Amino acid sequence: MLPKVASVFAISLLLNSATANSQSAAIDLAPFGYKKVMSGRYVAPASLSYVGDNALFVTFPTDRTFAPHGQSFDYMGIVVSREGNQIGKTQLSGLYEDLLQKRITTQPLSNVLVKVGDQLRIYGLNLASFQSVEVPSKSQLRISPDRKSVVAISQDGNKSMDTIVAIQGASSKIDHLDFNERAVRDGLLAVSNDGSIAHAIRDSDGELAVHSWSIRWPVFGVGKYQEPFAFTKSDELLVSAMATTPFPPTELYLWKQNGEILKIRGSKAGFYSNAQLSLDGHRVLLTQTEINDFLVLMGGGDCGSCGESYYYSVVDIPSAKVLFKRKQAWNCSVALAPSGKEVAELCDGVIRFTPVKN
Repeated sequence: MLPKVASVFAISLLLNSATANSQSAAIDLAPFGYKKVMSGRYVAPASLSYVGDNALFVTFPTDRTFAPHGQSFDYMGIVVSREGNQIGKTQLSGLYEDLLQKRITTQPLSNVLVKVGDQLRIYGLNLASFQSVEVPSKSQLRISPDRKSVVAISQDGNKSMDTIVAIQGASSKIDHLDFNERAVRDGLLAVSNDGSIAHAIRDSDGELAVHSWSIRWPVFGVGKYQEPFAFTKSDELLVSAMATTPFPPTELYLWKQNGEILKIRGSKAGFYSNAQLSLDGHRVLLTQTEINDFLVLMGGGDCGSCGESYYYSVVDIPSAKVLFKRKQAWNCSVALAPSGKEVAELCDGVIRFTPVKN
Protein backbone atom coordinates (compact mmCIF):
# COMPACT_ATOMS: atom_id res chain seq x y z
CA MET A 1 0.00 0.00 0.00
CA LEU A 2 1.37 3.47 -0.91
CA PRO A 3 2.26 5.90 1.89
CA LYS A 4 -0.16 8.84 2.18
CA VAL A 5 2.22 11.41 0.59
CA ALA A 6 3.12 9.07 -2.28
CA SER A 7 -0.56 8.26 -2.77
CA VAL A 8 -1.49 11.95 -3.04
CA PHE A 9 1.44 12.49 -5.46
CA ALA A 10 0.29 9.57 -7.62
CA ILE A 11 -3.29 10.86 -7.72
CA SER A 12 -1.96 14.30 -8.67
CA LEU A 13 0.03 12.78 -11.52
CA LEU A 14 -3.05 10.91 -12.76
CA LEU A 15 -5.16 14.06 -12.65
CA ASN A 16 -2.50 16.07 -14.46
CA SER A 17 -2.18 13.30 -17.05
CA ALA A 18 -5.94 13.24 -17.59
CA THR A 19 -5.99 17.02 -18.00
CA ALA A 20 -3.10 16.87 -20.45
CA ASN A 21 -4.81 14.14 -22.44
CA SER A 22 -8.01 16.20 -22.63
CA GLN A 23 -6.03 19.07 -24.15
CA SER A 24 -5.14 18.34 -27.76
CA ALA A 25 -1.49 18.60 -28.69
CA ALA A 26 -0.52 21.48 -30.96
CA ILE A 27 0.56 20.81 -34.56
CA ASP A 28 3.74 22.53 -35.75
CA LEU A 29 3.66 23.03 -39.52
CA ALA A 30 7.43 23.45 -39.91
CA PRO A 31 7.95 19.74 -40.87
CA PHE A 32 5.42 20.25 -43.68
CA GLY A 33 7.31 23.16 -45.26
CA TYR A 34 5.99 26.17 -43.36
CA LYS A 35 8.77 28.72 -42.91
CA LYS A 36 8.71 31.17 -40.04
CA VAL A 37 10.14 34.64 -40.60
CA MET A 38 11.62 37.39 -38.48
CA SER A 39 9.06 39.60 -36.75
CA GLY A 40 8.25 42.84 -38.50
CA ARG A 41 8.42 41.39 -42.02
CA TYR A 42 5.02 41.49 -43.68
CA VAL A 43 3.97 38.11 -45.02
CA ALA A 44 0.78 36.58 -46.33
CA PRO A 45 -0.92 34.63 -43.52
CA ALA A 46 -1.93 31.00 -43.75
CA SER A 47 -5.51 29.72 -43.88
CA LEU A 48 -7.16 26.90 -41.99
CA SER A 49 -10.37 24.88 -42.35
CA TYR A 50 -11.69 21.55 -41.10
CA VAL A 51 -12.33 18.62 -43.44
CA GLY A 52 -14.70 16.65 -41.26
CA ASP A 53 -13.86 16.63 -37.55
CA ASN A 54 -10.59 14.69 -37.86
CA ALA A 55 -8.59 16.47 -40.57
CA LEU A 56 -7.62 20.03 -41.50
CA PHE A 57 -6.80 21.74 -44.79
CA VAL A 58 -4.04 24.36 -44.52
CA THR A 59 -2.66 26.71 -47.15
CA PHE A 60 0.47 28.84 -46.80
CA PRO A 61 2.95 30.62 -49.12
CA THR A 62 6.04 28.68 -50.14
CA ASP A 63 8.64 31.48 -49.93
CA ARG A 64 6.96 33.60 -47.22
CA THR A 65 7.20 36.83 -49.21
CA PHE A 66 4.15 38.89 -49.88
CA ALA A 67 2.95 38.72 -53.50
CA PRO A 68 1.74 41.94 -55.16
CA HIS A 69 -2.01 42.39 -55.34
CA GLY A 70 -3.57 40.88 -58.45
CA GLN A 71 -0.59 38.68 -59.33
CA SER A 72 -0.60 34.90 -59.16
CA PHE A 73 1.96 33.14 -56.95
CA ASP A 74 2.70 29.63 -55.69
CA TYR A 75 1.45 28.37 -52.36
CA MET A 76 1.26 25.04 -50.56
CA GLY A 77 -1.84 23.07 -49.64
CA ILE A 78 -1.71 20.26 -47.09
CA VAL A 79 -4.18 18.03 -45.29
CA VAL A 80 -3.13 16.95 -41.81
CA SER A 81 -4.88 14.60 -39.45
CA ARG A 82 -6.17 15.74 -36.09
CA GLU A 83 -3.10 14.02 -34.59
CA GLY A 84 -0.67 15.96 -36.80
CA ASN A 85 0.10 13.37 -39.49
CA GLN A 86 0.28 14.38 -43.15
CA ILE A 87 -2.57 12.96 -45.26
CA GLY A 88 -1.95 14.90 -48.46
CA LYS A 89 0.21 17.66 -49.92
CA THR A 90 0.21 19.58 -53.20
CA GLN A 91 1.55 22.83 -54.63
CA LEU A 92 -1.03 25.30 -55.89
CA SER A 93 -0.98 28.63 -57.67
CA GLY A 94 -3.39 31.51 -57.39
CA LEU A 95 -4.14 34.97 -56.06
CA TYR A 96 -4.01 36.24 -52.50
CA GLU A 97 -7.73 35.46 -52.09
CA ASP A 98 -7.08 31.85 -53.17
CA LEU A 99 -4.33 31.41 -50.60
CA LEU A 100 -6.62 32.69 -47.86
CA GLN A 101 -9.49 30.51 -49.14
CA LYS A 102 -11.73 33.58 -49.21
CA ARG A 103 -13.91 31.98 -51.85
CA ILE A 104 -14.40 28.74 -49.89
CA THR A 105 -14.29 29.26 -46.12
CA THR A 106 -15.82 25.89 -45.16
CA GLN A 107 -14.79 22.49 -46.55
CA PRO A 108 -16.88 19.34 -47.17
CA LEU A 109 -16.69 16.34 -44.84
CA SER A 110 -14.41 14.14 -46.97
CA ASN A 111 -13.18 16.29 -49.87
CA VAL A 112 -11.15 19.45 -50.37
CA LEU A 113 -12.34 22.29 -52.59
CA VAL A 114 -9.92 24.70 -54.29
CA LYS A 115 -10.73 27.49 -56.74
CA VAL A 116 -8.09 27.78 -59.49
CA GLY A 117 -8.92 30.39 -62.12
CA ASP A 118 -12.37 29.54 -63.47
CA GLN A 119 -12.11 25.93 -62.30
CA LEU A 120 -13.44 24.43 -59.09
CA ARG A 121 -11.21 21.51 -58.15
CA ILE A 122 -12.64 18.72 -56.00
CA TYR A 123 -9.76 16.81 -54.36
CA GLY A 124 -9.70 13.66 -52.30
CA LEU A 125 -8.14 13.92 -48.84
CA ASN A 126 -4.73 12.81 -50.11
CA LEU A 127 -4.69 15.70 -52.64
CA ALA A 128 -3.26 13.28 -55.23
CA SER A 129 -5.95 13.87 -57.88
CA PHE A 130 -9.00 16.00 -58.49
CA GLN A 131 -12.11 16.44 -60.60
CA SER A 132 -12.49 19.84 -62.21
CA VAL A 133 -15.71 21.74 -62.90
CA GLU A 134 -15.81 25.02 -64.81
CA VAL A 135 -17.58 27.85 -62.98
CA PRO A 136 -18.40 31.36 -64.24
CA SER A 137 -15.67 34.00 -64.07
CA LYS A 138 -15.66 36.16 -60.91
CA SER A 139 -18.35 34.03 -59.30
CA GLN A 140 -19.02 33.88 -55.57
CA LEU A 141 -18.78 30.33 -54.16
CA ARG A 142 -20.92 29.16 -51.26
CA ILE A 143 -21.06 25.62 -49.86
CA SER A 144 -24.46 24.31 -48.75
CA PRO A 145 -24.98 23.78 -44.97
CA ASP A 146 -24.99 19.98 -45.43
CA ARG A 147 -21.67 20.37 -47.35
CA LYS A 148 -22.86 18.25 -50.26
CA SER A 149 -22.93 20.90 -53.00
CA VAL A 150 -21.36 24.21 -54.00
CA VAL A 151 -23.26 27.10 -55.54
CA ALA A 152 -21.34 29.46 -57.84
CA ILE A 153 -23.30 32.72 -58.05
CA SER A 154 -22.34 35.11 -60.84
CA GLN A 155 -23.46 38.26 -62.63
CA ASP A 156 -25.62 37.94 -65.72
CA GLY A 157 -26.26 41.39 -67.14
CA ASN A 158 -28.19 43.28 -64.48
CA LYS A 159 -29.41 40.07 -62.90
CA SER A 160 -27.75 36.94 -61.55
CA MET A 161 -27.32 33.25 -62.23
CA ASP A 162 -26.17 30.26 -60.22
CA THR A 163 -24.31 27.09 -61.08
CA ILE A 164 -24.95 24.25 -58.64
CA VAL A 165 -22.11 21.72 -58.38
CA ALA A 166 -22.64 18.35 -56.66
CA ILE A 167 -19.46 17.51 -54.75
CA GLN A 168 -19.88 13.77 -55.18
CA GLY A 169 -19.82 13.25 -58.95
CA ALA A 170 -18.86 16.83 -59.84
CA SER A 171 -22.05 17.40 -61.84
CA SER A 172 -23.59 20.85 -62.29
CA LYS A 173 -26.71 22.67 -63.43
CA ILE A 174 -27.41 26.33 -64.17
CA ASP A 175 -30.39 28.51 -63.16
CA HIS A 176 -31.16 32.18 -63.83
CA LEU A 177 -32.08 34.25 -60.78
CA ASP A 178 -34.25 37.33 -60.31
CA PHE A 179 -32.17 39.46 -57.94
CA ASN A 180 -29.85 42.38 -58.64
CA GLU A 181 -26.27 41.57 -59.61
CA ARG A 182 -25.00 44.01 -56.97
CA ALA A 183 -25.56 41.31 -54.37
CA VAL A 184 -23.03 39.19 -56.24
CA ARG A 185 -20.52 42.03 -56.45
CA ASP A 186 -20.96 42.87 -52.75
CA GLY A 187 -20.71 39.19 -51.79
CA LEU A 188 -23.65 39.31 -49.36
CA LEU A 189 -24.96 35.84 -50.13
CA ALA A 190 -25.91 32.62 -48.36
CA VAL A 191 -27.31 29.35 -49.75
CA SER A 192 -29.52 26.64 -48.25
CA ASN A 193 -29.70 22.89 -48.81
CA ASP A 194 -32.80 23.27 -51.00
CA GLY A 195 -31.20 25.81 -53.34
CA SER A 196 -32.61 29.01 -51.83
CA ILE A 197 -30.26 32.01 -51.96
CA ALA A 198 -30.33 34.91 -49.49
CA HIS A 199 -29.02 38.17 -50.97
CA ALA A 200 -28.46 41.78 -49.90
CA ILE A 201 -26.50 44.89 -50.92
CA ARG A 202 -24.33 47.23 -48.89
CA ASP A 203 -26.75 50.16 -48.74
CA SER A 204 -28.16 51.48 -45.48
CA ASP A 205 -31.65 51.15 -46.98
CA GLY A 206 -30.87 47.99 -48.94
CA GLU A 207 -33.37 45.16 -48.65
CA LEU A 208 -32.46 41.65 -47.55
CA ALA A 209 -34.46 39.00 -49.42
CA VAL A 210 -34.44 35.28 -50.24
CA HIS A 211 -34.71 33.84 -53.76
CA SER A 212 -36.49 30.50 -53.50
CA TRP A 213 -38.20 28.22 -56.00
CA SER A 214 -40.32 26.51 -53.33
CA ILE A 215 -41.31 28.82 -50.45
CA ARG A 216 -42.10 32.52 -50.21
CA TRP A 217 -40.21 34.63 -47.66
CA PRO A 218 -41.65 37.79 -46.09
CA VAL A 219 -39.85 41.15 -45.79
CA PHE A 220 -37.14 41.25 -43.09
CA GLY A 221 -37.47 44.96 -42.25
CA VAL A 222 -35.19 45.18 -39.19
CA GLY A 223 -32.26 47.60 -38.92
CA LYS A 224 -29.97 48.59 -41.79
CA TYR A 225 -26.88 47.22 -43.55
CA GLN A 226 -28.40 43.75 -43.36
CA GLU A 227 -26.15 40.79 -44.18
CA PRO A 228 -27.17 37.13 -44.61
CA PHE A 229 -24.71 34.76 -42.91
CA ALA A 230 -26.00 31.18 -43.11
CA PHE A 231 -29.14 29.06 -43.32
CA THR A 232 -29.37 27.16 -40.04
CA LYS A 233 -32.32 25.29 -41.59
CA SER A 234 -33.95 25.58 -44.99
CA ASP A 235 -36.52 27.95 -43.44
CA GLU A 236 -34.24 29.76 -40.96
CA LEU A 237 -31.56 32.32 -41.80
CA LEU A 238 -28.90 33.83 -39.54
CA VAL A 239 -28.65 37.57 -40.24
CA SER A 240 -26.67 40.54 -38.97
CA ALA A 241 -28.19 44.02 -39.06
CA MET A 242 -27.15 47.38 -37.66
CA ALA A 243 -29.55 49.02 -35.24
CA THR A 244 -30.98 52.38 -36.25
CA THR A 245 -30.32 54.25 -32.98
CA PRO A 246 -27.36 56.68 -32.72
CA PHE A 247 -23.93 54.99 -32.42
CA PRO A 248 -25.60 51.64 -33.08
CA PRO A 249 -24.19 48.16 -32.59
CA THR A 250 -24.67 45.40 -35.13
CA GLU A 251 -26.85 42.60 -33.82
CA LEU A 252 -27.51 38.98 -34.75
CA TYR A 253 -30.98 37.75 -35.66
CA LEU A 254 -32.57 34.44 -36.59
CA TRP A 255 -35.09 35.14 -39.35
CA LYS A 256 -37.68 32.43 -39.98
CA GLN A 257 -39.66 31.90 -43.15
CA ASN A 258 -42.94 32.25 -41.18
CA GLY A 259 -42.01 35.89 -40.44
CA GLU A 260 -40.68 35.41 -36.90
CA ILE A 261 -37.49 37.37 -36.11
CA LEU A 262 -35.51 36.46 -32.98
CA LYS A 263 -32.61 38.56 -31.71
CA ILE A 264 -29.78 36.28 -30.59
CA ARG A 265 -26.97 38.81 -30.31
CA GLY A 266 -24.53 37.51 -27.72
CA SER A 267 -22.50 40.65 -26.99
CA LYS A 268 -22.02 44.29 -27.94
CA ALA A 269 -20.40 44.44 -31.35
CA GLY A 270 -19.39 46.96 -33.97
CA PHE A 271 -19.84 44.36 -36.69
CA TYR A 272 -19.81 40.60 -37.29
CA SER A 273 -18.14 38.75 -40.17
CA ASN A 274 -16.67 35.43 -41.37
CA ALA A 275 -19.47 33.17 -40.14
CA GLN A 276 -18.77 29.41 -39.98
CA LEU A 277 -21.72 27.16 -39.12
CA SER A 278 -21.67 23.74 -37.45
CA LEU A 279 -23.16 20.87 -39.44
CA ASP A 280 -26.31 20.72 -37.29
CA GLY A 281 -26.86 24.49 -37.60
CA HIS A 282 -26.79 25.01 -33.84
CA ARG A 283 -23.46 26.81 -33.45
CA VAL A 284 -21.73 29.57 -35.38
CA LEU A 285 -18.17 30.89 -35.20
CA LEU A 286 -17.96 34.64 -35.85
CA THR A 287 -15.33 37.32 -36.00
CA GLN A 288 -16.55 40.45 -34.27
CA THR A 289 -15.41 43.89 -33.25
CA GLU A 290 -16.28 45.65 -30.03
CA ILE A 291 -15.90 49.34 -29.34
CA ASN A 292 -13.02 50.00 -26.96
CA ASP A 293 -14.43 52.92 -24.97
CA PHE A 294 -11.04 53.83 -23.48
CA LEU A 295 -9.38 54.11 -26.90
CA VAL A 296 -12.32 56.09 -28.22
CA LEU A 297 -12.03 58.56 -25.32
CA MET A 298 -8.31 58.89 -26.11
CA GLY A 299 -9.11 59.75 -29.71
CA GLY A 300 -8.81 56.24 -31.16
CA GLY A 301 -12.25 56.46 -32.72
CA ASP A 302 -10.93 58.94 -35.28
CA CYS A 303 -8.45 56.56 -36.92
CA GLY A 304 -10.58 53.82 -38.36
CA SER A 305 -10.32 50.50 -36.55
CA CYS A 306 -7.86 51.50 -33.82
CA GLY A 307 -10.75 52.28 -31.49
CA GLU A 308 -12.03 48.72 -31.84
CA SER A 309 -10.97 45.37 -30.40
CA TYR A 310 -11.22 42.18 -32.49
CA TYR A 311 -12.54 38.88 -31.13
CA TYR A 312 -13.87 35.58 -32.37
CA SER A 313 -16.66 33.81 -30.58
CA VAL A 314 -18.87 30.74 -30.83
CA VAL A 315 -22.58 31.40 -30.32
CA ASP A 316 -25.12 28.69 -29.55
CA ILE A 317 -28.05 29.73 -31.75
CA PRO A 318 -30.99 27.96 -30.01
CA SER A 319 -30.07 29.35 -26.57
CA ALA A 320 -28.60 32.69 -27.81
CA LYS A 321 -25.62 32.02 -25.55
CA VAL A 322 -21.95 32.83 -26.15
CA LEU A 323 -20.08 29.57 -25.49
CA PHE A 324 -16.58 30.74 -26.33
CA LYS A 325 -14.88 34.10 -26.82
CA ARG A 326 -11.25 35.02 -27.37
CA LYS A 327 -9.28 38.07 -28.42
CA GLN A 328 -8.14 37.63 -32.01
CA ALA A 329 -4.39 37.72 -32.62
CA TRP A 330 -2.92 39.45 -35.66
CA ASN A 331 -2.54 37.35 -38.84
CA CYS A 332 -4.13 34.25 -37.33
CA SER A 333 -6.79 31.95 -38.85
CA VAL A 334 -9.56 30.20 -36.94
CA ALA A 335 -11.95 27.39 -37.88
CA LEU A 336 -14.93 25.66 -36.29
CA ALA A 337 -15.16 21.87 -36.36
CA PRO A 338 -18.29 20.52 -38.13
CA SER A 339 -19.45 19.14 -34.76
CA GLY A 340 -19.27 22.65 -33.31
CA LYS A 341 -17.39 21.29 -30.32
CA GLU A 342 -13.90 22.57 -31.11
CA VAL A 343 -12.11 25.64 -32.48
CA ALA A 344 -8.73 25.39 -34.22
CA GLU A 345 -6.46 28.44 -34.37
CA LEU A 346 -3.44 28.77 -36.66
CA CYS A 347 -0.87 31.38 -35.61
CA ASP A 348 2.69 31.63 -36.95
CA GLY A 349 2.79 28.07 -38.21
CA VAL A 350 1.29 26.32 -35.16
CA ILE A 351 -2.26 24.92 -34.90
CA ARG A 352 -3.79 24.84 -31.44
CA PHE A 353 -7.15 23.38 -30.45
CA THR A 354 -9.67 24.59 -27.89
CA PRO A 355 -12.80 22.62 -26.93
CA VAL A 356 -16.10 24.50 -26.94
CA LYS A 357 -18.05 23.55 -23.87
CA ASN A 358 -21.82 23.67 -23.45
